[in-house]
Amino acid sequence: MPRFAAFDASALRPASAIRKLPWLASTVALVHINVTGVVAQATTPPQKRRLLDDATTRDLVLVAWRGQWGQEILLVDDLRQARRAAQD
Repeated sequence: MPRFAAFDASALRPASAIRKLPWLASTVALVHINVTGVVAQATTPPQKRRLLDDATTRDLVLVAWRGQWGQEILLVDDLRQARRAAQD
């Protein structure tokens, strides 16, 4: 069974592919869609930490980032790594 049984995010680039994603920067926003369909967003560092702490591996978490070449939407594919990075 795929990790995201209800979500097919295969067209998205994984966030873990970005070596130095600025998780807490104002140019980064997070979107959380839980398994029941409830959507939340986070734009401030405290909101981002809380969102990542609340997310489970069954949820879909996306990163919207204004990267070097334009706007990117990334899949948070490693919640533990994302949580660690958001603590810095």
